[in-house]
Amino acid sequence: MPGDRAQSKRSRAFAPQSWTCPVGHCAFHFPERDTVIAGDSLVTLNPYRGTTGAQIVSSAATADPDRALESLDALAETGARTVLVGHGEPWTGGVERLVRSAKARGPS
Repeated sequence: MPGDRAQSKRSRAFAPQSWTCPVGHCAFHFPERDTVIAGDSLVTLNPYRGTTGAQIVSSAATADPDRALESLDALAETGARTVLVGHGEPWTGGVERLVRSAKARGPS
């Protein structure tokens, strides 16, 4: 069907080049969009504590906070300018800066 072909082309156009699952949270990298979808591996709003800024989700949803912080290196390696997080506002200041801020903050 013609509609199926159109859907297939759209899906390929937005397929991530790579993905990673840091400590149970998956992230998708879209280099052609200079974007990484970090999901809950990195957030700008912690829904459990109500805190804002770069951070990992609180221990309520992270089994090993220290390992979760270490695993953010995989996100930083993408070099993406825009980060879409699972909770909070999108970040457009570069993933490396967001990761550095989250690591400096430490476990929540």
